[in-house]
Amino acid sequence: MSLGQSLIRGFKLLCLEKFNSADVLEMAIEHKPVYIGMWPALQERFRQYVAASGADVSGVPAFAEHPSGITDPARFHNALGQTETLGAYTIGGPEFGQLLDEEHSGSFGLPVPNVEIRIVDPETGDDLETGVQGEIIVRGYLLSDGLYKLERDEAFDDHGWLHTGDQGFFRNGYLYFKGRGTEMIRFASCCYLLLIPLELGTIDPHPVKDDGKFASNCNGSASTPFCSNQMQAPCFKR
Repeated sequence: MSLGQSLIRGFKLLCLEKFNSADVLEMAIEHKPVYIGMWPALQERFRQYVAASGADVSGVPAFAEHPSGITDPARFHNALGQTETLGAYTIGGPEFGQLLDEEHSGSFGLPVPNVEIRIVDPETGDDLETGVQGEIIVRGYLLSDGLYKLERDEAFDDHGWLHTGDQGFFRNGYLYFKGRGTEMIRFASCCYLLLIPLELGTIDPHPVKDDGKFASNCNGSASTPFCSNQMQAPCFKR
């Protein structure tokens, strides 16, 4: 998705083969990207690492504070997409370019025009009511024709829907992303729990020295949503 946007909009794209916060920080200082692409929770953890490192990032546009002083990533616009959709399939609403209000905090925008998005039960395929979490499925012009080394019926269902494997729900027309379905278990027919690798436990809320797993002072509790080394390597736009 980042590569497609870079080709279309003329960005210079810088990528790391494997995430390491020290390498990310070094690259950011050297190349001064205007945007660093990470999931909001991972981005917040990285900002904590940068602050603890004492590095001078005043010349890096991606680290510039919003004039309001707000740093909560949930208050800023986001979009959802993946390789199979060749870009984002949600986009900011009429408030685009402004801080999200509390009502829309954490949302990933509205469906892109002429693209269909449904929330379904991953086991039955039935549509779920507004506000109920389920699998996000997508259909529309932006889908790829197929996937490498897969037959079309293996990539899409009989009606042309892409089953993303992502979990989310709609509220007031806005999509909220909750995580990968393959990293969750469902219980009590109502709730989802995001799985964490047993060998990692969870990340201590206080940054510590980086050991290649992004400040992974793991304490085995069940309060933190995920360990950051589950995330893909970040991409930079310059």
